[in-house]
Amino acid sequence: MENNLAHHGIVGMKWGVRRYQNKDGTLTKAGKKRYDKEMDKLKAEKKVLDNKLATQRKIDKLNALKNDIDEKKKVLDSQDKSKLSDSKPKSVKDYSDQELQQIVNRLNLEQRYNQLNPKKVSMGKKIATTILKDVIVPSSIEVGKGIVKRILATSTKDIGKPQKAPKPKSK
Repeated sequence: MENNLAHHGIVGMKWGVRRYQNKDGTLTKAGKKRYDKEMDKLKAEKKVLDNKLATQRKIDKLNALKNDIDEKKKVLDSQDKSKLSDSKPKSVKDYSDQELQQIVNRLNLEQRYNQLNPKKVSMGKKIATTILKDVIVPSSIEVGKGIVKRILATSTKDIGKPQKAPKPKSK
């Protein structure tokens, strides 16, 4: 029996150490496979980090909007409280000339606007108001006048007559 010791490997190679590069610097098949695996891991990690960053930006944007809304609410609340503290309405003497001029200008503008843009009234409402003005109001006035005349006529007949006390009801 012959003992023949044979070595199958690269000269200078250590046990358990794999070579992923050729001597010229190019990758071996195992090196390419390992490189692709590492690249995939890094790409996946980058994608996760990008998603986290995008989510954080969105959260920051939402927080900024919430803060802005809260500030505006505080301003409105403080204005409402100041209005409530001034429960007594201002009289004309309390306004400055400029404030009065602004109020008068505003009211004039509103009045002119309402004249130029009248509210649309339905046909039924127009008919109802016409009937009310032309028929019902005059007839109710006439009926009222007749009632008042009768009351006055009966009350003038009784002038000078002694008033009788009403009879008590018997049980």
